[in-house]
Amino acid sequence: MVSNKQKGDKHELEVAKILEKEDLLVNKSPRTMKRIWTPKGMMYVSQANDYFGLFDIVCKSANPNLTSWIQVKTNPTDVSSSKPEIKEFSKKYCNDDFESVEIWLRVARKGFVIYVLDEDLLWTKFYINLKGEFVDPFLIKSVIKK
Repeated sequence: MVSNKQKGDKHELEVAKILEKEDLLVNKSPRTMKRIWTPKGMMYVSQANDYFGLFDIVCKSANPNLTSWIQVKTNPTDVSSSKPEIKEFSKKYCNDDFESVEIWLRVARKGFVIYVLDEDLLWTKFYINLKGEFVDPFLIKSVIKK
């Protein structure tokens, strides 16, 4: 059985590979181990270290000089719960001309639904199949219900 951590790591790696194919410089947030003491002795627990506590991946393009802040999700309900925090981060800290804020939702056996926050703080959806190709949303019967 695959743990949530393993599933998340796999999907982050898929996103990183898609972005690297587009000749972008990609950096995934590191995962560290934390020592904790229990009645049975010392245990190590995996600990995610997201950028600013929100983003799994940061990528840069050389020309034009753009930075993308990306959160990767595997559960559709997690997307709606993370949107307000990400929108607030974008409003406070991002320059709309040079930065994009995105949520990539992995949809089983389909690909990714990408939510991109625009300069008006509205979310726009894009669809990418498992090969990393953009897909017309009208060709997908039921990628996601939200």
